[in-house]
Amino acid sequence: MSKYLQFDENGLPVDSFSQPKAPADSIFKTHEVKQENRHDARGTGTAKALKLAEQFHANTHQETSEPDWQAMLYQAKTERAKWEIRAARDTWQDEQRSNAMMQMQAEQEAHIQEVIQRPGRNKQFYDDLRINDPRAFYSVPCQRQMKTDKANMGLAFHLKNRNAK
Repeated sequence: MSKYLQFDENGLPVDSFSQPKAPADSIFKTHEVKQENRHDARGTGTAKALKLAEQFHANTHQETSEPDWQAMLYQAKTERAKWEIRAARDTWQDEQRSNAMMQMQAEQEAHIQEVIQRPGRNKQFYDDLRINDPRAFYSVPCQRQMKTDKANMGLAFHLKNRNAK
């Protein structure tokens, strides 16, 4: 029987009464346990668990242009690196929101330009536009065009026939 703590191949303490082992010279000369087989009661990742988590994450990660923030955070070694990754993630998300907003504005401006270019713009056209597409109707370019059309058409602006000039 050994008075020193012994470990099995999985890194678990071995009860010296049930499985006697050869006595070690000192407590510091116990055999090394491989990182991938080591038991960890605290819940932190061992090498085997890290590999499995990476495989699972690779299988479940959505195929998007977004960087894999979870994997980057998981692989970060220091708290500073984690903070830098989080800051980069926040910056990237802000940039994506900004790009989406600019794209929506460009689409809206293109729609307004298309509305302004339609033929037969009279009062009835603008009334229908106000009911069906108020965002385009109340936009500044559309209001300017309505004012210009009203000035150019005179009383014909109020006629029901759109093609009247």
